[in-house]
Amino acid sequence: VRAMSFGGVNGYVLPGLSQPLNAPASAKAPLADQPLSFAKGLLVEPLPKLCAQTKTTVKEVFDDLAEVRERGFATCVNENEAGIAAVACPVYLTGSEVIHAIGVTAVAERFPMARLEEYAKILITTAAALSRTNKETPESAKAAE
Repeated sequence: VRAMSFGGVNGYVLPGLSQPLNAPASAKAPLADQPLSFAKGLLVEPLPKLCAQTKTTVKEVFDDLAEVRERGFATCVNENEAGIAAVACPVYLTGSEVIHAIGVTAVAERFPMARLEEYAKILITTAAALSRTNKETPESAKAAE
């Protein structure tokens, strides 16, 4: 998916593209719910500096992940790609396992923090619905009918 150009900024979301875990909201949302020892094993310094706002130390990323756990969503403003902002929420599988997220990406100039929080509320609700769906088994779905 490609965002329209705005002031020379082009945003891209490429399904399957591997990205570092320290910058994109879509990576930080599921990483925040992993055991700290597991996350620490994935974050090996030096972490890549992709933009001016990219967090490049494990401590900075862990501080960010603590905020993600507290708020229920991750943000990324000029961290992964200059001029791009994003918000993402974890989607839970059965139990409390998180392996993916849903999110919204936009040109940062048109996506101020108030809008990120507005979209985060919508994403939290959507992620919760998806999580409930993931937890249903054929037996529990039939019982709900």
